[in-house]
Amino acid sequence: MPTKETLRFRESEETPDYIKDVVRDIADHFKTRRSYLVDFCHLISRSWNWEVVDVERNLEKWEKWFKASYKRHNPTKIIDLVKKAFFVCTTKNDIMKIRGTIAEALLIGKFGGMELLNNPGGKTVGWGVVVYLNDEKVRYHCIEKKYASCRSRQTVDLGIFDGYHAKFYEVKVSPSGIGCKESKYLNELTNEMEKTEITFEFWFVALDSKQAIMTRLEKQKAIFEKQRFEIMGSQELSA
Repeated sequence: MPTKETLRFRESEETPDYIKDVVRDIADHFKTRRSYLVDFCHLISRSWNWEVVDVERNLEKWEKWFKASYKRHNPTKIIDLVKKAFFVCTTKNDIMKIRGTIAEALLIGKFGGMELLNNPGGKTVGWGVVVYLNDEKVRYHCIEKKYASCRSRQTVDLGIFDGYHAKFYEVKVSPSGIGCKESKYLNELTNEMEKTEITFEFWFVALDSKQAIMTRLEKQKAIFEKQRFEIMGSQELSA
């Protein structure tokens, strides 16, 4: 029987409709294995320095290359979806938000697309959610403020719980996005999970190689306390 202890996911805030649209479009497109997923990850990774004024020009360059490289795979659909996602951006922050959203959508796509978020097979699934253990919110509150990026944290990008075992996923476009607040939050979540009978695992996911992710995590070693984690890069997303 499932453990008597409870693990629930709750949305931290209302997700804008355009973000939901991007997740749905990208996740459902990539629920079918696509041979170009790794190169698609490279596009999203390299878009870190895009500005609103040059989004159209950069997408035109990518579209030309992508069509030539994958003309036998009828890439029109994914090209249209990418344009739709980026053309709503009116600020640099919008661009960064879309990039992160696409990365999360690729993970959801790997697990079957948006149907995953309908709690299939009795599982409890949450995207961009706060974790509640026995009705208590798990939250890391930063008081040290060692780095400019330091802030509190209370969400996981994706959580899956089957009544016995929980999986938590932290998703980044680039491994460099794995920083202090992510590490500290997982320390806090580990400490709270170990007080329960629920088994669990953590995954770091990024649109890069496993080795690049591991290199970044090695730099964060001093922050991590005792949690174990798995790694998923672009090759694993495409498998």
